[in-house]
Amino acid sequence: MLIYVVMIIFIFILLLTGAYMLWSERHGQFLIFNFSNDSKLSTLFTITSVALFVVSFLGIFILFTLSKNYNFVTLILGTLIILFFSASFNRYNK
Repeated sequence: MLIYVVMIIFIFILLLTGAYMLWSERHGQFLIFNFSNDSKLSTLFTITSVALFVVSFLGIFILFTLSKNYNFVTLILGTLIILFFSASFNRYNK
């Protein structure tokens, strides 16, 4: 039961992160970065937010239909997406 609660919280955080990134991209600003001048940054945020939404919906499907051992797929995919976003964003800033 505890695994279900923790996975629901993790999936909720993935959804919130994806929604915030998409909201930031649509409003044209993320912290000090402006998307109107740079299409690469806008594309990075859009692709990352869509990937987070896909992993979230996949995680909901896995959580309620498959055994709890498959929840690691959601954890690993969500972590890898954030890792690749962070590395790409860091490379963008150099």
